[in-house]
Amino acid sequence: MEHDWDGSGPLLQGLCHLAQHIGEAEFTAIYVKKEGGVRVLASAGMALGALSEDWWIPMNPDNQPVVLVQNIRDEPLFAHHPVHSIPGLKSMMMFPFRAPEPAGWGGLGLANMREASLSNFRVVGALSQISGLAAVVLQANRGVAPAGEAGSHDREGFQESPSAHGRMRELEPAGKFLLSTLVKRAAVRSRNGVGYLIVRSWRAAIKEHQLSALRALKTDPPSSLVLGVGEELAQAVRSVFGESHIENVVPVPCGNSECDECLSTRISANVATRLGARYVAGLKPQAGSGGSHPRKSARLSAFEVVRRLTGVTLVVDDVVSSGRHLELAVRALRSGDKPVLAVAWIGP
Repeated sequence: MEHDWDGSGPLLQGLCHLAQHIGEAEFTAIYVKKEGGVRVLASAGMALGALSEDWWIPMNPDNQPVVLVQNIRDEPLFAHHPVHSIPGLKSMMMFPFRAPEPAGWGGLGLANMREASLSNFRVVGALSQISGLAAVVLQANRGVAPAGEAGSHDREGFQESPSAHGRMRELEPAGKFLLSTLVKRAAVRSRNGVGYLIVRSWRAAIKEHQLSALRALKTDPPSSLVLGVGEELAQAVRSVFGESHIENVVPVPCGNSECDECLSTRISANVATRLGARYVAGLKPQAGSGGSHPRKSARLSAFEVVRRLTGVTLVVDDVVSSGRHLELAVRALRSGDKPVLAVAWIGP
């Protein structure tokens, strides 16, 4: 029997308007895949209805909980997509979810969000909750309680904990310099459809000095720095994804196969402890892959998986430049229907 989507209409319409307001978007839509096309169940800012099948964007909510496309024109996924027919469309953020049969898949999409909202953890976390609520509404209208719906995890705001102030006093000069000068910029970034979070970014005027300080710390990072960075990353992950469903934490491997105590591995282990997850060195290091310079990153080949994982996985890196390390790590670890999430301490 055809599902009575219309019974969910008023609630979904309210969720669309709420998402538009929170994300400061030009328009939003909640949609589901149906045989032969896409059905828009609710929208705000633009009137949409039934769309042809070529409008469907293939996304799996189990391994892509959020997809950010900052420039539609330059994104290969949309190279021949009819979305280009929408006048003035520049960026999109999408939150796929599982919908009841016969659809199976659905999503919340926001277009042309204000730039500050695109990179705001609290905004992204709230939109993830709204997407989860849309899935709940559709399931409830069908009379079935959704299992593991998005947005079911408690999230706390991204803020500095009191212990961070005491830790600053324990740091040696290089670590103290970094934590006091790096810009706090909790943001969402994307490369080739792989989204990831960053927590800090370089301060342009003194970037070279910050890089020198980081290089001095990377191969033998002090415990006080590892604890501070681990705390920041764990807070960021809780803010957007929650923590109860993350089962594995995997570091982006160190550049030298004989170095197993570099900054990325140390902070990954700390993040795993804070999230109550398993720390797993699941990827084989690539000789000479250390460093985040784009020219080095461009020469990277696919990572080799040395341990297959089950459950939700979080990939952790210390620094990203182009995002290629994280992209390759996430793609290597994706298998089955469980998501692979990613976070880095310092990014663009």
